[in-house]
Amino acid sequence: MALIPCPTCSSTLRVPDGITAQVRCPGCKTVFEAAAPPVARPAVTAKVVRPADDPPRSSSKIRRRDDDYDDPPRPSGKSRRRDDDYDDEPPRSSSRVRRRDDDDDDYDDRPRRRRRDDDDDYDDDYGDRRDDPVRGEFARGRLGALLLAISFWLYLSTLSVQALFIVLVWGGVQMSTNLPVLPGVLGLANWLIAGVGLGFCCAGPTKYSARGLAIAAAAVAGVHFLFTVIIASEGRGGFDLFGGDGPAFATKKFAWEALGSQLSSFEGAISWIIYGQGGRRGGHVLAVIAGTVEVARFVLVVLALKAMSRAAKGYDGVEKSQMALTAVLVTVGLCMLLYTIVGVVIHEAKFTRTLWNIVFGLLALGATCQALAMILPGMAGHAAAAGLGRKAR
Repeated sequence: MALIPCPTCSSTLRVPDGITAQVRCPGCKTVFEAAAPPVARPAVTAKVVRPADDPPRSSSKIRRRDDDYDDPPRPSGKSRRRDDDYDDEPPRSSSRVRRRDDDDDDYDDRPRRRRRDDDDDYDDDYGDRRDDPVRGEFARGRLGALLLAISFWLYLSTLSVQALFIVLVWGGVQMSTNLPVLPGVLGLANWLIAGVGLGFCCAGPTKYSARGLAIAAAAVAGVHFLFTVIIASEGRGGFDLFGGDGPAFATKKFAWEALGSQLSSFEGAISWIIYGQGGRRGGHVLAVIAGTVEVARFVLVVLALKAMSRAAKGYDGVEKSQMALTAVLVTVGLCMLLYTIVGVVIHEAKFTRTLWNIVFGLLALGATCQALAMILPGMAGHAAAAGLGRKAR
């Protein structure tokens, strides 16, 4: 095939070799002879002849023009402007930058302020401050919790001795009238150590109402001690709780065993309400009130230990305090049921040896449950003291 140019529009036509006929240009419709000499198409890379007065251009520009056909299409000016919008934006003033940074800090601080106000164990950062007053509060709280733990162990010893006395009476052992002094001495030591411990707890941490609970527990303990001393001075022991015809553990000038605990009076309240009689009704009322106050004192003391453990982030103490509170309340309810059954059996059934065994067996079971229930409060006191000690360092 041969290439011939159109004489009018310079278009190039492709025709067979050796043709002599006339051809028509498809662009301008001009008819001309096809025998014209073929014209070679100049190559794209042909060197451009420049006038003599045209200064030579730099090689980089020549290379750029030579490579124009190889380059991909360049983006339009509008798209380049859109891409450069961020580069052309005037710099912000330093005050505006600082203000926006402060806004970000405020946003980060808001959740932390909400967590401080929220009553959450794990998010609260109370006690992380290392100033001396806070360390002093935790140190005093630790000492108070440790003394309360010791008082709980003495409480357990007192209830264990009382349970032992019931077993001895059940077995027909003749006990000396001076033997009940032992639980009284243990109970008095329990009172003194617990009172000092509550005093230190009153000066301990204030978070989660720990100080308020300690003050309430100290006030209730004072009322309980007053009632207990009055009962002991009347010569009535802690087991005279089933009415005028019930078994009296001791009736003498001063009943030391009454200083140990009045829980049995509270737990036998239902039986006393049903069968209580005689001129000693006032003494029974005081004993039931003393037993009720003793339960309230115990609840407040355990709640104070739990609150101090929360303030110190001692979650082991919190868990053990909750377990102790649950265990003791369940034990008190169980003993109330047992003592009610004992009261009904004493007053409704005919007295026999079998009845004697049933009564003292239930009394021994209840006293033993009371003693065992004091194990968890003692452990809770030690756990609270450990948590408070870590914050006091």
